[in-house]
Amino acid sequence: SHCSVCGEVLVEQKTVPAHGHTVVTDKAIEPTCTEDGLTEGSHCSVCGEVLVEQKTVPAHGHNYVNGICTFCGDIDISYYDSETDADTDSNNETDTDSNTDTDSMTNTDSESDTDTDISTDRDNVDTPDTPEKPESVVRTIGDLNDDGSINSADAVMVLRIISGLDTIPEEFRRIADVNGDGNISTYDAVQILRYMINLPTDTDIGTEIVFY
Repeated sequence: SHCSVCGEVLVEQKTVPAHGHTVVTDKAIEPTCTEDGLTEGSHCSVCGEVLVEQKTVPAHGHNYVNGICTFCGDIDISYYDSETDADTDSNNETDTDSNTDTDSMTNTDSESDTDTDISTDRDNVDTPDTPEKPESVVRTIGDLNDDGSINSADAVMVLRIISGLDTIPEEFRRIADVNGDGNISTYDAVQILRYMINLPTDTDIGTEIVFY
């Protein structure tokens, strides 16, 4: 304190040393495929001063192997669309060749049908009716297009069903729901792709089911 008239110091002020910052660590944030991260930093919890500035670590981007990101599991649809188109072109060529063979066989079958009709008339004997068995269909879990193989085309079909571009009959939903959790999701598509490249899955992919 001091006198306001003469300015005499009545009680002298003494210096109190600074107590220093209270340091708090700002944890590092790992970058992802699409979002930037941060390096570790620190600041004072009392005054808020930044002691060690955090720096931006750029996102590392996707690393696709066979259409699947090895970091986050994201699916590159364009990769599988192109493979599906290639498979379709190959199948069309095969179908054209088989149609040519079928045409040549048709003429031979027509001639044999004439002989068979004559023989059938002679040998036609009434037989007792037998009860018809209910028709059954055998389908394989994961083989959505029923082409006999489980591949990228099936994974694409799962994604198209999820996005509403394709539908699947209610009785066949188990074919697309490969892990049997009652939902058709991107998880099912990823598991099909893992199965295709011989990675382990916790699903029933490849199991045959009989539908009546």
